[in-house]
Amino acid sequence: MAEDFSTKCWPEIMKMLDKGFNTVIVPIGTIEAHGPHLPIATDALIPIEISRRLEKRVNAFIAPPIYYGVTTSLSCYPGSIPISSSSFTNYLYDIFVGFAKSGFVNIILINGHAGNIDSIKEAAERAYNTARVRIVNIDWWILSEELVQRHFKINSSGHAALAETAAMLATNERLVKESLYDKRQETQRVAGIWMYPKLGSIIKGEKGDSPHFDAQKSKNFFNEVCKNIEKTIIDLIKRASENPL
Repeated sequence: MAEDFSTKCWPEIMKMLDKGFNTVIVPIGTIEAHGPHLPIATDALIPIEISRRLEKRVNAFIAPPIYYGVTTSLSCYPGSIPISSSSFTNYLYDIFVGFAKSGFVNIILINGHAGNIDSIKEAAERAYNTARVRIVNIDWWILSEELVQRHFKINSSGHAALAETAAMLATNERLVKESLYDKRQETQRVAGIWMYPKLGSIIKGEKGDSPHFDAQKSKNFFNEVCKNIEKTIIDLIKRASENPL
């Protein structure tokens, strides 16, 4: 059963650590435009919901989320808050080492933003070398590609497109503004071409990757996403406990 780290007093945390409650789950996102129809905190809100749903079977603390991250090509849109990769890397490193010094052995990251990946990798490697803490990162949309194919019949889904819109519908339907959706904001990801800033705030992975607003289909998809992540984490922690740190 997961516990909310931020609501505990330190003696409660120490008592649970003494009982072997030594895993913490950290949701990570960024603050940036997600089409005209999704909230700017989408990349954090989805990992927060995934973390919340892990509470039934994963014995871990749920840490306060990290909302801000490395935003680059969408920083021209109002509400997008860019953090430099160097600042973000150092910030993550301090957090990881802090958890290790408190007595945590496993840090599970639920990441919602592709721009964070390089910083997470660098911070995790540095933290492991410094504090010998085990860090597992889950990029939820990458891990879920097979489920995207099964539920939506496309191979790849991009930014603020079909999969993210579905995940947000399942997370909090009231935050998805179908009335603001504008197809003119869609831009197609093409290998070999990039530009700053982006020409639209919906970046499609392929031709059929336009957002849809079927709430029930979205919930079915996201339920499977969360169950798959739960199984993955349980398996990884079990295997990790049988190997040296």
